[in-house]
Formats: sequence, C-alpha cells, structure tokens
Amino acid sequence: MLLKHDRYFYQRKVPLDLQPVVGFKKWRAPLGKDLDEAYDKLRDLKQQHDALINELVDAETRQDFKTKNRRQREEAQYHAEAQSDRAYDEWRRSQGLKTVDEEFKNTFPEYAGSPWRLARELVAGIEADRSRHLPPSANEVEDMRRVFDKISSLPRSQKPDRIKLPPYVVFKELAAELPEDVQSLIRFEERSPDPMDNDECFDRLTVVDLLPLESAILG
Repeated sequence: MLLKHDRYFYQRKVPLDLQPVVGFKKWRAPLGKDLDEAYDKLRDLKQQHDALINELVDAETRQDFKTKNRRQREEAQYHAEAQSDRAYDEWRRSQGLKTVDEEFKNTFPEYAGSPWRLARELVAGIEADRSRHLPPSANEVEDMRRVFDKISSLPRSQKPDRIKLPPYVVFKELAAELPEDVQSLIRFEERSPDPMDNDECFDRLTVVDLLPLESAILG
C-alpha cells in the first residue's frame, strides 16, 4: 500500500511471465483516504489478483485472457485515434489543406482504387509481423530506407507527425543517416515487440478480408 497526498493506493508488480498477457507491469488502484476502507479494498484486490494468477497457470486460459485484453486495448485505441484523426482532418481543412487520407492517395496514387493491391500488401505485412520480434532482414531494412527516402522528399506539410520504430540497431543506424527534419519525427520504442500469436494474426487477417468489400460498398 502506498500513501500519496493523503490518499492510499494499491500497487503490485505483475509476475514477469504474465506481463505480456496482462498488458502492463504493475496493478495500480486508488484506495481512498480512510485507512480501514483502504485495507478492505486492498484485501479484495489482492484476492482477485491471486485468483487471476492461479487461473493463468492454464495455457488456454492465459491465451484467452491475453486476446481479450488485447482486443479491449485495441478498441479503446482505435476510438481515441479516430476521434483525434477527425479533429486533425477538420483542422487541416480549415487551413486549406488536404486530409491525411487525401494526402495518402495523392502521394501513393498506385493504391487509389486498388483495394485488392492494398489488401495483398497488408497481408504481406502481417506475415512479416509474425516474426516482428526478430531483427529485420536486409530486405526489410532496404524497404525502410525507401520509405524514409520517400518521406524525405515530401514537403513538411505532408510529412507524418511521428514515426515509431522498434529499437533495433540497424534501424537506429539508418535513422542516423537521415536529414535532421526526418530524424526529429522518429521515436524508438522501449523494447522489441512481442511475437504475434495466432489470435492476433486471425484478427488482423479478418480486417484485411473486409477491405475490398468495404471499398466496393463505399465506392
């Protein structure tokens, strides 16, 4: 139990082997100001987490829990990003600029009106992500170099706001060769990504399957 600013907080480290399953390193929860009530809440939380740790010993239960957690996080992230994207597009329109989607179609016209091609490339990307926990191959490094060359040639108004990359040495060396304005866009993640499990692969392939259909319906 922690005491901070006259309030009690529950904090407990998630077992190391369960952190990829739970999705974070520590359980945290406010317990209130009253000490007796705080102890009651702490006891309940401890019992809940003890029970969860025991349940996650079973491999199938662990995978189901991991998948459910990931889907909830992705749904929350999707809604947050969608709201942010709408606000950003409205601001761009107010400045007389194209939306991000319009800029993408203008910059990469080969994908415009070609949902099947985009779907094929997304599937190829998913297959590559199946080994995302491994250092990139020479071909993947060259692909990233071509992406950076494309971004470097764009006007500042068309460059992405941020580029997140896994912390592989080859990517850091590649980034060091870039112009400063492109380097400033790059953020390296704290650790290498976890391997993609079968449930996540299925979820992502399901989204790709719907792309051509969605394009046909929306025109």
